[in-house]
Parts: sequence; C-alpha cells; structure tokens
Amino acid sequence: MKLRAAMIKLHAKLFGAVRAVSDRAFIRGAYFLSFGSLPNLQNPQTFNEHICAIKCDDASLALAPYADKAAVRDYVRRAVGEKYLIAALGVYDAPQQIPYDTLPARFVIKCTHASGYNILVKDKRKLDIPEANRRLTRWLSRNYYTVGREKNYKEIPPRLLVETYLDASETLPEYKIFCFHGKPKIIDVNCTKKGKRMTSLYDTDWNFVPVRLGYPNAGDAFAPPKALAELLELAQTLAAPFAFVRVDLYAAKEGIFFSELTFTSGGGLVPFDPPEYDARFGAFFEETQ
Repeated sequence: MKLRAAMIKLHAKLFGAVRAVSDRAFIRGAYFLSFGSLPNLQNPQTFNEHICAIKCDDASLALAPYADKAAVRDYVRRAVGEKYLIAALGVYDAPQQIPYDTLPARFVIKCTHASGYNILVKDKRKLDIPEANRRLTRWLSRNYYTVGREKNYKEIPPRLLVETYLDASETLPEYKIFCFHGKPKIIDVNCTKKGKRMTSLYDTDWNFVPVRLGYPNAGDAFAPPKALAELLELAQTLAAPFAFVRVDLYAAKEGIFFSELTFTSGGGLVPFDPPEYDARFGAFFEETQ
C-alpha cells in the first residue's frame, strides 16, 4: 500500500504539471499504478472507474464553486442554513494578511482550492508563524488540479479560509456520506484512534459494511450517532443537485457542522479490500431511486 502510494505521488510529480500529458493519459497511468490494470472510462463499472470518468469530464469544471471551501459556504447557507457552518474568522488572499494577533488561541487555516492543505492551530503561542506562512505560500502557489487532474479544483482561486477550532477537532469523528443521485448510501466514519487515522463503513441503517477503504478499518466500533437522522437529511439536501457527491459532516457536542463536498472521492485511486466492493459501490451510480 505504501509503495503504491509512493508510485502514484511520483507519477503526479513527474506528469502532474506537464500540459502535454492529457488528463485521460494521466488518469489512466495513475489508475494503472494503483490497480495494475487500465480503467474502463467509456463504460465504468466500479466505483473507482466512475470517479476516474468524472475526472475526465469537462463538466466537472462547473463544480468549482462547490469544491471551493470558502465559496461553498454560500451554497450551504442557502440550502440548509447558517447554523451548520463552522464560524469563519476571515478569508485572505495571502498569509501575510492573516491577523494572527487578533485571532483566538485556537483556529484552523484551510486552503480553499485544495484537499488536505490545512493547518490546525491548537495553541497560537506555539505556532511558528514564519514557517506557517512559508507553507501556506507554497500551497497557494500550486494549482491543486495538477496533483491528480481533478477538474473541480482547476478554476478555484487560491485563498485562505480561517475557521474556529471545533472542540476536539483532531479526534472528532467525521461522517463522510456517499450520496448517489441525491440519495445517501454509505457512511464512512473517519476518526483518529490512538494517534492513527481509521475508518469504518456503515449503510444508512447503521449496518456495518466489512470493507477497508484507504485507512485501516476500525471494525464495527461505532454506535450510531444520536443525530444520525439529521446527518442523513442534511446530506440528502446538500447532495440533491449532484449525480455523485460525498458530503462530509461533523457531529460535535455543539451541533452538526459542514466540512466539505467531495466530488472525486479518493481521486478514484483507493483500492477496496475486499476488492469486490469496488463494483458494489459502482452499482450505486446506476441506481436512480
């Protein structure tokens, strides 16, 4: 698994920013490194093939306002209301604009144009601001689209969103709800246990799905959240306009909060274990009810 991930990163580094390499060729190459075969992009059958086909489709460019971590807040506000948004402390074009002196003791900085470009500040007194600014500047200089050819990121203006720090943000479970044609189907509980990132998958009736998807599987370790019905209702409302989207939500003691919308989950490069679940999840794309 680690070797495969390293190979994919090398592939992205070598070819990600090379315009002469088409999106289709790049995506096929990355898929081959991950699975040892080429994807069926014309008639996708598995979940990962469907995601790779989405990445090849220019229609994904129109998803930028929903993949943008700052702009999507307007959509969430209109669709389900302000109360589900983590409080924003500001949006900035450059790290030098961030008013560190006036920020609270804890906060989170997110790049609006990418996935995983975040800095969690648990104690502002311990923050190395020059180093943080260097890292943020480096991230802002990248078009995240070149990393994996996910077109929904291509036209997002790079900015910095500063949000309040949810209580226990580092260990708080995140509910990643896979929605197909506006209907929630699978809930991926993503959390940190003993310093390690782990996941468990459930269907919408909270039946455990015995499959590993990316991170180590925590098994049937989680009781259904008290707010499960509300989580599913929110996901369905937010997913309504899209053929596929993963709606990521937090259920904190303060309430439910929106995290992000993910249109190309795992970049279409994360193996299922056992592998037959790749096809089972792929079948959800064909369902319309």
